Formats: sequence, C-alpha cells, structure tokens
Amino acid sequence: LKHIKAPFAGSLGIRQVDLGQFVQPGVTTIVPLQALDPIFLNFYIPEQYINRISLQQNIIFSVEQDPGIYFNGKITAINSKIDEKTHNIQI
Repeated sequence: LKHIKAPFAGSLGIRQVDLGQFVQPGVTTIVPLQALDPIFLNFYIPEQYINRISLQQNIIFSVEQDPGIYFNGKITAINSKIDEKTHNIQI
C-alpha cells in the first residue's frame, strides 16, 4: 500500500488512472489537484486600458459559475507584450 502526498492542499478532480495501473514517477498524471487559496486569475484587457492599471492595484472580480459572488484580488503581473492579433494585454 502506497500513499501519495501533495505539496499543497486543494480539491481533487477526476482520477486519471485505473486501480492497479503502473505509474511512472514524474510522467503519469494521477489526478488533477487545484489549489483554492490563493486563486490565481489570468485575464486580458484591451490595450487602451493599460494606463488605468498598475502592479499591486486591488481588483474585484466574479466568475460565470457564481455571478453574484465577488472576489478581491491584486494585480501581481502585467505582460510586457501586447497580443498582435487581439491588441489585448495579459494581466
């Protein structure tokens, strides 16, 4: 009997292996693990709004799954490159 421990707490998804299946260390995905605290959000804004944002700026956002619930966050990174096709910047 073997036990596998994750380096952080979170929610498990659907198992990706069958019972008794051989697992190769560092290769086989056993089950997705999603950390829920903190949550990291990646989003894009149109380039014309770049002057309205800054690092460490507080933001409030919601997700489609729970539109009435709002989350507080902080901008920790702004991509230095504008997407040539969409003219959006990743935050």
